[in-house]
Amino acid sequence: MLAAEKEVVEEPAALRQLHAKEKGEAQLATQMRNVAVEVLTAKDRELCKLLKPATGKRNDLPEIVGAS
Repeated sequence: MLAAEKEVVEEPAALRQLHAKEKGEAQLATQMRNVAVEVLTAKDRELCKLLKPATGKRNDLPEIVGAS
């Protein structure tokens, strides 16, 4: 009986610990994704700045470089 009560108490604690671990991993993955998006956005802006003089002031820059 004591073992069963111990299991009833330990199971929620183990689930909370697992939840905290998974939540931390998910937050880390989100942070890594956000950094990657920021890097890609910066590279995109840089590319647009480099291409702008070659294309003039037209608004069709994505079509010129083949992006759709």
